[in-house]
Amino acid sequence: MSTWNFPWRLAFAPIGYVFASGNRCMLKPSELTPATAALMAKLVAQYFDETELAVQGGPQIGAAFTALPFDHLIFTGGTKVGSAVLRAASETLMR
Repeated sequence: MSTWNFPWRLAFAPIGYVFASGNRCMLKPSELTPATAALMAKLVAQYFDETELAVQGGPQIGAAFTALPFDHLIFTGGTKVGSAVLRAASETLMR
């Protein structure tokens, strides 16, 4: 889950580590940067299969996203949303 103020750096730097460790990735860009999120989705679709890297956006997607049973979740953002992410993710994260 990436933030609005550094959407490229804070989104794609961790993705390199995800791929290096042999995993797949889902990226949820900030809904405060809709044009950037749309460009991310367009470029990712050109170079990656959706089973390797998927880009999803919007507040409803964010809520559903944090409830999925991920092994790891990377979040950068504010404390209000961070608290909601922590609460939802704590139900399913393994570590």
